[in-house]
Amino acid sequence: VGAVASHTDTALYNTASRVANLLAVPYFATSLVLPPGVAGLWASGQHGKLERTVRAGAFIGAVPVVVVYAVVAAFGAPIMGAVFGHGYRGAAAYFVILGIGPVLNAATGAAVTVLTMVGEQRLVAVLTVVITCLTLGVEIALGEEFGGVGVAVASALGTIASNVTLSVVAWRRANVRTWLYFRLTAEARSVLRIAGGALRAALRRVPATEPH
Repeated sequence: VGAVASHTDTALYNTASRVANLLAVPYFATSLVLPPGVAGLWASGQHGKLERTVRAGAFIGAVPVVVVYAVVAAFGAPIMGAVFGHGYRGAAAYFVILGIGPVLNAATGAAVTVLTMVGEQRLVAVLTVVITCLTLGVEIALGEEFGGVGVAVASALGTIASNVTLSVVAWRRANVRTWLYFRLTAEARSVLRIAGGALRAALRRVPATEPH
């Protein structure tokens, strides 16, 4: 960003990017509990149940992401100003753009997990490298023309392209749709219970700190 944008735009972009990256936490939390179940269901041939489980996990991971994104997008300027200082209120506009990526990432589900569990690691790596290189080229092109906003738009488009591509490939290669499921099925409740237990266990391991 610094190569094609002003110092101010670079600071605003980096701040918004850090906040947007926090949106990925629920997605990664659900991704941690899915692999063993995905592998077991695939090995036993229960592809229908596998799909329902993955899509339920996508729903559970997407809900908090969408809620947080909507709140920060609606009240971004005062939130950014309160957390980072008045000069960073402009980071809200970058967040609106960059936050679209994590939202779609959560909504399209654990496509990478599915493809990895069914032995398509090489395909995932190739697609990731190709899309990353294309995204970098678009970032440079749009960045030179529109500055930090152009880089943000290109980055969001790259994330969208990656998520949609991997989700479609998982559907075509493994016959498993990974995008979110809108009904709270038994599988969704099961994933929610597991994720809740994992979160509670993680919180118990966090050491207490004294306020400064």
